[in-house]
Amino acid sequence: MAEIEHVVRTFTVDDNLQAEIEKLQADGFQTIPGIPPVIVYHLMRQKSQPVAASAGLGKLSIDDSKVMIIRDGKMVQ
Repeated sequence: MAEIEHVVRTFTVDDNLQAEIEKLQADGFQTIPGIPPVIVYHLMRQKSQPVAASAGLGKLSIDDSKVMIIRDGKMVQ
């Protein structure tokens, strides 16, 4: 088997895609029998917008009856 050169290029899928492929072919790149071409799709999506604190997430408070002080491994009253 002949030695092959493998390159990774990024192209926008638009009306210029065929012209970009033709440029690669002009540089000697081609599909080789037995080696299927590979396409990688770079997909993205918009993240969910954060919910404002006033939108019902509740209120943070400290229940003093649940707070304990521990010194030297013993609970202090």
